[in-house]
Amino acid sequence: MNGMLTISHCPVLEKIRNQTTDSVVRRCLFAAIFSTILC
Repeated sequence: MNGMLTISHCPVLEKIRNQTTDSVVRRCLFAAIFSTILC
């Protein structure tokens, strides 16, 4: 946990970029999961 915090704490731009890509990936995953559950 501390390692991840230090890595994300040092480069702020990298952290923001990772968050944006992570949110997009999560949205795609959630959409796929919801579609499989509903269908």
